[in-house]
Amino acid sequence: MAKGEVCKTFMRRFKSGRRLRNQSVTDAGLIFGKIIRINRIIRYGGAPENTVIMNTTEEFSILIIADAHVTDALCDLISQRQPGHKYKLARAGSLEEGRQFSEHNICDCIVMNYQCFGESGLVFLENLQDEAGHLRIPVVVIAEGGSEAAAVQILKLGASDYLLKENLNRDVLINSIEYALNKYKIELQRRHDRQMMQESNKLLDAIRYIQSKFLLSPKPRALMDELLAMLLSLTGSEFGIIGEILIDDNGKEYLSTFAVSNIAWNDQTHKLYDENMENGFKFHNMDNLIGSVIKTGRAVISADPPNDPRRGSLPEGHPQLRSFLGLPIYSGGILLGLAATANRDGGYDEELVEFLQPFCATCGNIIEAHRNYQRRIKAEDELRELNHNLEHRIRKVAEKRLIQERLLIQQSKMAAMGEMISAIAHQWKQPLNTLALIVQSMEEDLEDNKIDRPYVNNVITESMKLINYMAETVEDFRNFFRPAKEMAAFSAKKAAEDILALIYQQFIKRNIDATIECTGDPLIWGYPNEFKQAILNMLNNSRDAIIELKMRLRGSMGRGRITITITEEGESAVVRICDNGGGVSEEILPKIFDPYVTTKGDQGTGIGLYMSKNIIEKNMNGRLEFENIKDGACFTIYMPLLCALNIAPMS
Repeated sequence: MAKGEVCKTFMRRFKSGRRLRNQSVTDAGLIFGKIIRINRIIRYGGAPENTVIMNTTEEFSILIIADAHVTDALCDLISQRQPGHKYKLARAGSLEEGRQFSEHNICDCIVMNYQCFGESGLVFLENLQDEAGHLRIPVVVIAEGGSEAAAVQILKLGASDYLLKENLNRDVLINSIEYALNKYKIELQRRHDRQMMQESNKLLDAIRYIQSKFLLSPKPRALMDELLAMLLSLTGSEFGIIGEILIDDNGKEYLSTFAVSNIAWNDQTHKLYDENMENGFKFHNMDNLIGSVIKTGRAVISADPPNDPRRGSLPEGHPQLRSFLGLPIYSGGILLGLAATANRDGGYDEELVEFLQPFCATCGNIIEAHRNYQRRIKAEDELRELNHNLEHRIRKVAEKRLIQERLLIQQSKMAAMGEMISAIAHQWKQPLNTLALIVQSMEEDLEDNKIDRPYVNNVITESMKLINYMAETVEDFRNFFRPAKEMAAFSAKKAAEDILALIYQQFIKRNIDATIECTGDPLIWGYPNEFKQAILNMLNNSRDAIIELKMRLRGSMGRGRITITITEEGESAVVRICDNGGGVSEEILPKIFDPYVTTKGDQGTGIGLYMSKNIIEKNMNGRLEFENIKDGACFTIYMPLLCALNIAPMS
């Protein structure tokens, strides 16, 4: 069968409503169907059946690159459009004219006559590619008597379609252009989704980093400087500010900055910045864009600040504002502060506001922790004054209140971590949905003949399992920090396994082996999450001791080892956590469970073991002990067995 007859067969199939699916047609070794999908090489039937045609109420700019005769013919075809199609046509008689037009004008699609330019047309397509090898503009190539080799080469360079001139008509050309525009739009969306996933991962990594530093210190200024730098980097803004909303003596709100970009433009403003950098700037004037955020409690976006009715006056010499974004910072439903940025190329939008919500939640938690810290400092000052006047009588009351304050700080930090994990789960929803859509879209590629239905179904099934597993992991991690309201029966073995699963990979990276050895599966009565928190504190203590010992021995120690042993002894469940981290000094040993006692210097808080002892002994009627052993240390938890308490497991 000659190639012309093949083309006629394609046209007959199209007109009769039938579609060709990988039919092999041979002529001197020419096998179109086995090389590439036919409706991508010579699509006489227009767009594939499963293609969603774009909204044609928009006006699209079409550039035709061909000689005058061909250009006139193509323009006539495109002009024979149905109502609702809007195309703005441009002509170029050479590839150079086409290149210049596409670089200096809006161009949505290029229709190019391959025969007019030959090999130069291939170079033109290569020059249209971006760094990733994608065409910056969709291209439809028209050829006269084209060959298999030319078709494959042109499509490999990214052309959306390859049409034969002798079978060209209005419907084929219009459908091809719309298919190219739609395909390009989908590709841009996929690239956007991938970029958003990458940006989300960057944001999550930064949040985890800030969170780890936040747990070590309640002082916000150094953290806010890093958060502001992160905000400017994420948004591509020139300068910004993060501050706390306070109330002055007259009961009016004002903004006190934690971090602000240095935009000083003369000696006077340089001096002003240096004088206020330590304690922050104070902004009392609320009749401006920043004040609009505080007044409304909502995000404020301005694409033209100089002409925005909400604007305020700027000091003489202040850099010009081209765009503005103000974000309210909340914690527990209370407006605590704001973050603002300016001069982002292209301005700001609601999508960016949504993307930055975890960032705002992080700032809110830090500000809330800072206020708790200030309250604690104030309470301690009051206690010192009371002790000065009522030494003996107030001493016991003061000690009890100080312990309560410390517990409140710890609970505040744990609640903040729960909010952070909730923010992370929120940010993961979009990548999960995107991954699901990508996997499910593989079904459309069945027609490529590179995969078959069982393969696609298997990929979809396995990918959705992964998505569900990721979602469950996020939920489990969030629930871990949610305090239990009521006591319940639970397995000591299961609790240890759950917490070890969360941190096992961290231990592996540190060359630390962690194992669980059980004799039976004792049930105990208490608060499962608090019990897990206590085990986590002890595991982290062992891990840090091993890491510190390795550093002292400069790598000669070998692998670290942590063993969790669970047994029953009499009427008690016994959990032992032992390591080879070298133990603690005799000086620290008697004070190991005291608050603020740490061997890690500035890197430790001294709260973890103190909280663990309170959880085990005061909250769950157990006992926690510590001892040095050969090559390391051992924590031992004694908990009453459920059967010894005469409590039914289902109660």
